[in-house]
Amino acid sequence: MARAGAGAPGSNSRGRGGKFRKFTRGGGKHFSRDLRPQDENGNEISMWSEDAQRHIASLSDETGSDESDEGSDEDGNKALSREDRKKEKKARKEAAIARKNAQAVEEGQESADAQAAKERYRALHEQGKTDEAKSDLARLKLIREQREAEAARRKAEKEEKDAQEAARKGDLNAKLASIEAKKVGKKLK
Repeated sequence: MARAGAGAPGSNSRGRGGKFRKFTRGGGKHFSRDLRPQDENGNEISMWSEDAQRHIASLSDETGSDESDEGSDEDGNKALSREDRKKEKKARKEAAIARKNAQAVEEGQESADAQAAKERYRALHEQGKTDEAKSDLARLKLIREQREAEAARRKAEKEEKDAQEAARKGDLNAKLASIEAKKVGKKLK
């Protein structure tokens, strides 16, 4: 009995016609079919014809004229010599180093001030004079009181439990003694 939807070997239900028809990255089987050169009017031309070669040469001439102006600057003067470019680069580098050093001095001063402020705050905090230290001390006092109350409650519960245990043992001993007395009384009779 054949499976439902099964066709010829290599076909599947998705209509791709087997593994050899799966297109890979870059498009279909004929992805470069439409990349033929065209003239100014949009007509296809052979890429190897003389017209196409002249067309390609004219395109390269148009773009080549733009590149020839790179040697001159906006004023029409010749480009700087190699030594002049080196001097400018060195000057820019020295200016950047000077700016960086100026910032480092400012940051150093700020960091010294910040360090001194931290030390003053730490000293006040240790003395308990800051708001944070006062709130911490109040919280610690509350925690100590809670712990002391909890310890006193546990101690009272233990004493009560010990008293109940002693009373229970006393009652048990009294019952055992009365049972023993009854046994001894029966033996004597």
